[in-house]
Amino acid sequence: MTKLTTELGEQYNAKYPFIWKIFEREVLKAIKRGSRHESAKYIFETMRRSYKDLETTETFKLNNDFSAFYARKFVAAYPQYKHIFETRDSVFDKIEHPVQLQLSL
Repeated sequence: MTKLTTELGEQYNAKYPFIWKIFEREVLKAIKRGSRHESAKYIFETMRRSYKDLETTETFKLNNDFSAFYARKFVAAYPQYKHIFETRDSVFDKIEHPVQLQLSL
């Protein structure tokens, strides 16, 4: 088994950039609905239900191992929502994500 690292998270994100866009959209939708706290794993499950075609090939599976990576990526991109995810210590804690374009609510 490969040990998770920030580098692996970045590689996964580079290989499947659409995951970030969908994750970002789902979290922003939850915030717009009034959610004050979310679970990154719950967002991944929502993605699985809402976007069933994400896992229609054998070459791609939405990997829960990276949910902490995407939670931290979201908080880095949207520091005004740093409260949305309760985080525990993770190998992904040292992520620095440049903010490129933020979706608006």
